Parts: sequence; C-alpha cells; structure tokens
Amino acid sequence: MTEKANFIESIARQLSNQLSEAVSQVLPHLVNRGESSRPYINPDDLSAKLKPIIEPILEKFSLVPMAEFEAQTRLLESLNAQIQNLEARLQAIDESGERANETAD
Repeated sequence: MTEKANFIESIARQLSNQLSEAVSQVLPHLVNRGESSRPYINPDDLSAKLKPIIEPILEKFSLVPMAEFEAQTRLLESLNAQIQNLEARLQAIDESGERANETAD
C-alpha cells in the first residue's frame, strides 16, 4: 500500500470512528447496551460501514500530512524572501544604471 493510501486509510478510520462515537453520543438510545429486545447500532459496525464510504471521498482530495504541508510552506516562504531580495537588488542595479546614464549625458 502506498504512503498516500495509508494516509487516506488512516484519516478514513479516524473519521469513521469519530462519526460512530458522535452517533453514540447523540443517539444513545440506539447504541447497544446489552438490551437485545431493542434495535441498536453497534458502534464498531457503524464505523466499519462508514469507512468504505469515506475513503473514496477522501481520495478525491489532495491531502498531505501536516508535517509535509508545513515543510512546503516554509520552503515557499524562503523562496518568496529570496525573490524579494533579488527584486530589491535588481531595482538598485537599475537605479544605479539610470544615474550613470544621467551623469554621462
């Protein structure tokens, strides 16, 4: 399984578990408490049924781990600073060239 597939599966598992837990809290009367005569939702079954629904949805997104996102953000910030520095240097060169042309005239 690829790293992205593992990442997607991990997120899907977490979401399905959280949704299952939320259903258990919101609808406690539907959660199995050992009372066989009442209809119930088994949180583990619900989680297992939600996971295959959630995974294809998540695969449509370009998800990356937070650490990778933060590393790319730092790289972009660094590159942006370098561009600003180069633009300032280029402007200084242009201005010094204009002054040299004015004094030569």
